[in-house]
Amino acid sequence: MTQRPLVRPVRPVRTLAACVMALCLAGLLMPQTAQAREISGSLTYRDRAALPEDAQVMIVLRNAMGDIITEERFDTAGRQVPFDFSLPYAPEGTLQLQAGVFADGKPLRVSPSQDIPAGSEDIQLSPLLLEPYVALGFSTRLRCGRTEVELGFIDQNARLRLGREVFDLIPAPAGSGTLFMSESVPQTYILLDGNTALLSLRGRELPECLPSTGPEFLPIEARGVDTTWSLRIDRETLIFQPDPGEPEITAITPVAVVLEGDAGEVAGLRYDLPEADLRVLLRDRICTGAGPLPRPVSVSVEEGGQMSEGCGGDPMALLSGGEWIVQYAGGIEIAPEQGLTILFGPGRISGASGCNRYSGGLVLRDRGLAVAGVAMTRRACDPARMDLEAEFIKQMPQVAGFTLSDDGRLHLTDSAGNVLISAQR
Repeated sequence: MTQRPLVRPVRPVRTLAACVMALCLAGLLMPQTAQAREISGSLTYRDRAALPEDAQVMIVLRNAMGDIITEERFDTAGRQVPFDFSLPYAPEGTLQLQAGVFADGKPLRVSPSQDIPAGSEDIQLSPLLLEPYVALGFSTRLRCGRTEVELGFIDQNARLRLGREVFDLIPAPAGSGTLFMSESVPQTYILLDGNTALLSLRGRELPECLPSTGPEFLPIEARGVDTTWSLRIDRETLIFQPDPGEPEITAITPVAVVLEGDAGEVAGLRYDLPEADLRVLLRDRICTGAGPLPRPVSVSVEEGGQMSEGCGGDPMALLSGGEWIVQYAGGIEIAPEQGLTILFGPGRISGASGCNRYSGGLVLRDRGLAVAGVAMTRRACDPARMDLEAEFIKQMPQVAGFTLSDDGRLHLTDSAGNVLISAQR
C-alpha cells in the first residue's frame, strides 16, 4: 500500500524499563499462552501505617522478555496486611513478579521484583515486603504544564522522551534532589525533588512537572463511526488512513497538547499535523458505534476542515481494574451480601459464585466477547445458595458482548443483546 510520509520514520526507541507499575497504567497486557502452575504468596510491610479503606492491591507477572502476561487486582475493603494472593495460570518459563498498593490511582507501596524460576510445579513464595513508593521512581509519564514527557531509567542513567526527541541523561551533582543532565545537548536536564521535577530543554524551563495521573491513551487503534477511516498512534508513529485503499498519512508522533477536565485532570490529548491538514483529538470518554463492543476513548479527526467521530482503545480497559459485584443473573436479582463477583484479567475471568470460586478463559475480539472452560472449586453450601450459583454459572457460556450504562453498571449480553448478568463496582 502506498504511503505518503510526512517525516522520515525513525527507528523506534525501546520502551524504558522503569518498572512494572508504569506499564500497568499503560494497559499493554499480553494474553495468556499457558496455564501450567499456580504462584501464590502474601504481601506485607514492617511499619504500622494503615492503608486507606479504598486501597487496591495489584500483582503483575512478566515473562523473560518483560511482557506483562498476568495482572491480578483486588480491593482491600478496609483490610490491612498481610494480603494473600494467588495466580493460578502462570506459564512454565522464567518469570518476574511485582506487587503494589494503590489508592485514588496513585501508588502507595511497591515490592521489589521477585524472580520466579522456570518449571511446572506450583510455587509458594515467601512474604513479599511492600516498600513506600518513591515519587517518580516508578512513573514514566510526567506532566509539565500542558506538556507530557516520558522518563525512564537504565542502570544509573535516565532517558527522557518528548515527542520525537530522546535525551540520554547522566547523574550530576546537585545541592538538593537528584539531577540528571545531557552530555550532548546543552542546558538540558531534569531535577527530581520529592513529588515534583524541574525540566529544562536547551535552556527553556518547562512548568513544574508532576506524575501524570490521567488515563494512558497510547498506544491506540481507532476507526470511524460513520466513516471508514482508521488510525494508529503510539509513542513513535501516527498513521491515519482516510479510507481503505487510499494512501496512508504517516508521521512521527508530534508532542501532544493536553486537554484538561473541569478539575484540571488529563481528560484528553490533541495531536496537530499542519503539514497534512490533520488534527486528532483523544478524549477519556466511553465510545460506542464503531463495532459491537464499547471502547474507552472517543476520537475526533479533523482532516481538510471536515470533522468525523470514531472510537478507540481496548475494550478490556473498561472491564479490568477491580471486582464487579453481581446484581442480576439469569432473571434473578442478587443482593450484594450473597457474594457473587466477577474479575476480568488478561485471557481469563474469575471470581466468587456465592459458594465456590470459579475461573475460566476469556476471549475478546472485535466481533464480541466469549467465556469458555469455566471451572469451580467443589465446596458444598446450602441448597438455595448452590441453586443460585448454578444459575449464575449457567449464563457464562452464553456471553457474547457487554455494554455499560450511564451509572457505570456492566451488562453482559448474549448474541441477541439480551442481558444475562448485570454487575457494578
